[in-house]
Amino acid sequence: MAGTALEEFTDFVATTGPTYLKSAEDVVNEAVKNNYLLSACLANDAKESIQGGESIKDVILFEDNGSFSTYKPNATFSPGNPQVTDTISVPWRFAKFEYTYTDQEVMLNGGSSQLNRKAKFQQYKKLKRIKEQAAWTSGLNGMEDLITAAPSTSEMETTSGSDPYSLFAFISEDTTNYHPSGWSTIQGVDPAAESRWRNQVSTYDHTSPLDNSDGIITSFDDMIEDVKFEPPQTRREYFENPTLNKCKILTSKQGVTLYKQALRANNDRLVGGTSPQDPDYTNPVYSGIPVKKVDNLSTAAVYTSAVEAAGEPRYYWVNFNYLKLILHADRHFVKKGPMVHPNQPFSYVCYFDVWFNLFCRSRQRHGVCLRHHLPTDAITGRARKPAPSL
Repeated sequence: MAGTALEEFTDFVATTGPTYLKSAEDVVNEAVKNNYLLSACLANDAKESIQGGESIKDVILFEDNGSFSTYKPNATFSPGNPQVTDTISVPWRFAKFEYTYTDQEVMLNGGSSQLNRKAKFQQYKKLKRIKEQAAWTSGLNGMEDLITAAPSTSEMETTSGSDPYSLFAFISEDTTNYHPSGWSTIQGVDPAAESRWRNQVSTYDHTSPLDNSDGIITSFDDMIEDVKFEPPQTRREYFENPTLNKCKILTSKQGVTLYKQALRANNDRLVGGTSPQDPDYTNPVYSGIPVKKVDNLSTAAVYTSAVEAAGEPRYYWVNFNYLKLILHADRHFVKKGPMVHPNQPFSYVCYFDVWFNLFCRSRQRHGVCLRHHLPTDAITGRARKPAPSL
């Protein structure tokens, strides 16, 4: 009976599909984060599956062809053929996670020999769910940490690296070179040389974040005008999607709390929650754009002390029409196994494999609102942005 039980468990592991963070019946999953940026990246409108190719590439148009001019009758023309596109490219990255089991734990979890086949099967199913739950939690927590990792040009930009791009590789606070420290290009394009390959930056006075003239909401007012693009009414098929319906404002717990305070401070009565007496702004928004908490943004490694300073949250404006999680069509969380090692004949392992990377199609449609750190304008008193070099 013991041998049959093990065979049943091995067959069950091999023939059943994955469960994504699905809790076991009586095991509380305290390893999960409160809120995942990965959830937004895995949404149907924010991920894409592609197949083949040694890297992930796209063509981007930074300049028009300069052909427009006025003319007089009988004028002669000299048409040119300028090359107006650039290729942006990212390498594939690979990640794995797994769970293991042994003969001993399977056979001992089979219980008494008096149990019928159905009862034993339920024991195996419970054991498998717990192991798979721990593996998937590790895998998704690991991918979340990669997406919010400190930007490293050697690990992200080069083909010899092993890490995918992170959010902070594409949205930089630098307004001099327009890329993270130590980088020269982002997806093969130098933003210092190409003004349209730069994210937007807006600032607020962190000493008075609720102020109507220089606080968080004013910074949001500034940012939305920079990330909103209105195409002409004709030939709209040649222009990008102008809507912000896939845009999210991502911040830390402190950032959401501070924004709620700003909302309350600018109203003469409580209008949050489900009634006028409820002080909470459930699921706060700005111009219809949700302001969402992401756990890892409280302790992101891009901050000087690796912990967000009190009263100084960042607000990352991310348009998921233009920031995509690319997954390989044939290696989209594929399960392999069970496998046995020749030196460990009584142990088995099931691996999960994923090929992916984060891909940015447009940097100027993303931005960050943060505390003043730019030169102050002598007239307005606000931190001023450098003039774009077109």
